[in-house]
Amino acid sequence: MILLLTTLIIGVPLWYFTTSVERATLPIDAITALNEQYLNNIKYEIPVRLVEIPDPLSGFIDETQDLLNEKLTNSNVRVKLFKNDYLGPDVDEKQVYDLKMIMSENEDKLLVSPYSDRLIKLFVSPDVIKHGLVSDLLSRILIENVFKSEINENNSSGTGSKTKNLIKFPFSTSYKVSINFLHSDNKMLSLPDGVLEKAVSNFKSFMNSLDSLTKFTVEFQELWYENRLITKDEYEKDGFTYIKDPSMFIDYSDWGLDQDVELDPVINLNLYLPDSEKLLIENTQRNSFIIPQWGGVVIVNDDETVDYNRLNEVFDIFAFQILKLIGVDTDPDRSIYYRIDELIRIQTVENLNNSLNNFKSLIKLINQLETIPIPLQSVDEINESIRYIQTSAAELAHLNWLAAYKHSTLALKLSNNAFFHEDMVQQAYFPEEHKMAVYSPLLGPFVTIVVMALVRGLKEVKSVCK
Repeated sequence: MILLLTTLIIGVPLWYFTTSVERATLPIDAITALNEQYLNNIKYEIPVRLVEIPDPLSGFIDETQDLLNEKLTNSNVRVKLFKNDYLGPDVDEKQVYDLKMIMSENEDKLLVSPYSDRLIKLFVSPDVIKHGLVSDLLSRILIENVFKSEINENNSSGTGSKTKNLIKFPFSTSYKVSINFLHSDNKMLSLPDGVLEKAVSNFKSFMNSLDSLTKFTVEFQELWYENRLITKDEYEKDGFTYIKDPSMFIDYSDWGLDQDVELDPVINLNLYLPDSEKLLIENTQRNSFIIPQWGGVVIVNDDETVDYNRLNEVFDIFAFQILKLIGVDTDPDRSIYYRIDELIRIQTVENLNNSLNNFKSLIKLINQLETIPIPLQSVDEINESIRYIQTSAAELAHLNWLAAYKHSTLALKLSNNAFFHEDMVQQAYFPEEHKMAVYSPLLGPFVTIVVMALVRGLKEVKSVCK
């Protein structure tokens, strides 16, 4: 009887508290409210300030704004016009596009500054002014030229029809760039002193222009290869080997290119120097190709002179490949600064949507698996992520997209940490059958002892009663 009472009073409560699953309370109401307000429905405005407006054109601004609003009624992206120097108290002047309209005797023309000043020059002909088409021209220029890609991208993401970019790396705030010179024993890259350093300096200047979007660390290494993989689609012509499908070009098993254990995603950029053959990638102008979510390759054949100019061309190709791999638009007719701004805003929206989707999936997961733990740390990370989402959305509303981007990256990081918490991931793959397999060897002898003690106790009570 003592054993039975000890089991019931001490053993059972002790077993319950030591084996019970921690399930902290998620802020479901706050998550639901955020999803209803923002998920796939994040709206923001692009600020455009009109400066030095000629007197004949001073009265068209309100009309243009109305026209922009009408054309973008179903878009999550709006264009907001500001007059001269007035921007409002919360708008960061460094993130505003300046548009200067210039009277022109010739045809209408658009010039977008290639520098970081974000200046747009629109030359307006007398015919446009005469027929009162200034507002129509300006609205079309902004929607169909300057911000066309961004407006189309966000419209697609809002309706759920966005095509996934299979080339782009998963989002990260930092990358490692590994530049590899691949050659055989007989063919090596030989450069005059200082040439490589100068070309690398130019390349790093390019990467510094992407600092507002992401950070890069760069390493160089010289690697030897023995043989390349021969593909079945190759053919010989005029002394060259033409490669139709470069997907099997890299020999990952022998060339030592996948040995990096860095936490940051690694972008591999490879200068390939063939030894005895001359290689051409079919249907390419610069004898290069991109491997999705991995890196790029540039081939320099034996008959080419590798000097400072040629090396600069190689690094220009590497720069193009980096832009493609991190998702920046590569349209050469548009300033790199505009394209970076565009991706920052697009990525901000994507980060916020991914954070909200993490919350949505997490709620669905814990509803389906009632035994899965909810650590208090995950709840704290979710609450902090929610605050960053709200801050990011507020910054977007105030037209400060750099601050919005920064907070959206923190929100995504915390939501990922909460969703992929190790305790939750482990329990998600620990079914109830496994628990029975653990308990059965223990419960069998224990239950036998308890039952025998109970029977003995009942006999003793029965004998006393007689």
